[in-house]
Amino acid sequence: MLLKLRQEKRGYFLNEKFRKYIFYAVGEIALIVVGIFIALEIDNWNSDRREETALNSYLQSIAGNIRNDLDEIQRLREFRAKVLLQSLQSSFLSFMPQIPIEAVYFYDRVNELIRTKAYFIPNTSGFDAFKNSGILSKLQGRDVEKLLFRYYDVAERIQRLERDLQTAQTTLDSREEMELPEAVENYALYDPSSMAPGRFEELQPFYRSFFQDAARSQDLNIVRSSIPPIVHEYDKLIELGKSFITMIERDSHEFTPAIFETLQKLEHIERGVGNPNVIIDGRLSYGSYEMGLVSQTSIFDPFSPVRADINYQSARHSEDALHLSYFGNEPWAAFWFATRNLSQLYGRSAADFSRYNQLVLEMKGQSGGEIIQVNLKDMDDPDDGSQTNVQVILTEDWQSYKFDLSEFDNADLEKVSVLSFLILQEEPLSFAIRTARFVENLEHE
Repeated sequence: MLLKLRQEKRGYFLNEKFRKYIFYAVGEIALIVVGIFIALEIDNWNSDRREETALNSYLQSIAGNIRNDLDEIQRLREFRAKVLLQSLQSSFLSFMPQIPIEAVYFYDRVNELIRTKAYFIPNTSGFDAFKNSGILSKLQGRDVEKLLFRYYDVAERIQRLERDLQTAQTTLDSREEMELPEAVENYALYDPSSMAPGRFEELQPFYRSFFQDAARSQDLNIVRSSIPPIVHEYDKLIELGKSFITMIERDSHEFTPAIFETLQKLEHIERGVGNPNVIIDGRLSYGSYEMGLVSQTSIFDPFSPVRADINYQSARHSEDALHLSYFGNEPWAAFWFATRNLSQLYGRSAADFSRYNQLVLEMKGQSGGEIIQVNLKDMDDPDDGSQTNVQVILTEDWQSYKFDLSEFDNADLEKVSVLSFLILQEEPLSFAIRTARFVENLEHE
């Protein structure tokens, strides 16, 4: 009996020892598993942190590249805008009954500008390195990814458009050779100072025919018409680039409300909504608008020998303002700003301005008292003077003028084609515009 009790007691202790061993073993295994899990998690965390650090480094590098791109784009945009304005000025030479020597020198400078070949070459070193890094997927689904790829898509489109411009410039260059009057060399054409006394006056008929030549004007217009789409893409790239830099500086990969609004505006313009900014700081939004000057004679008798209303100084940019001059001798004249709808391939261009309800103009006259008639035309309005004109009396100081778009009751705001400044007098008149923009409501003011 005692032996049996001892055996049972021994078996109990053995079983208890075994259980403790099992618990210990299980605990050890659990600790090992937990340790491995923690180690893996730490390794994954470290790996994610390293990838996130690398990602931020790549994005910072790309942001640096884009900053340099934007500096270059701004310079190119200023250059293209200068070309457009001065080529417009040179086109006015065809209206002048007498060609002064200074106008010939001006044309020579413009001629060089038009033929200057300048290109945007984006810095893609950071973006290329990022694409080859293997961590591109880290951006998948984030707003900054969409913005980044859109930026470089636009940059590539700019390069294609600039190649098209180069083709047009080459065509213009190849047709520059022309028949000149006997004993008038090429250099003399553009440098009248080398001519014999009185020769320049003798050649006035030639100069007038030269500036009125339809083939030369057509080639020149092809070059000029190739530039605004490029400027439009420049403007788009600037907004995209600024938005990307802002996101990286804020260490955010999601759109802020301000960035989202900016991108929406770009989308609206692409779909045919009118660009609200016509003129800002005296600079025309050349990607969205074109400019011109028309008068009674230019419509009914464009080659009349009696013209004084237009010359190459009729439109010029100075001191953050667009200066417009009508030199008189016409019953009426008008400076116009026509919309460029890039989604509209044919016909008279128009854009949808129905989302806006106000036009804001910042203007001044040369001496004060100048009377300007402001009007809007849609694409179906005839050019017969039947549009609704709103009169403005300018002062010699800058003034802000606000118009409800309902005042232009003839114009269909869904298809606005032209913003025009009409002058109804024969006396010379000069004024300046610093701002012309559309706003959605009065609260924006």
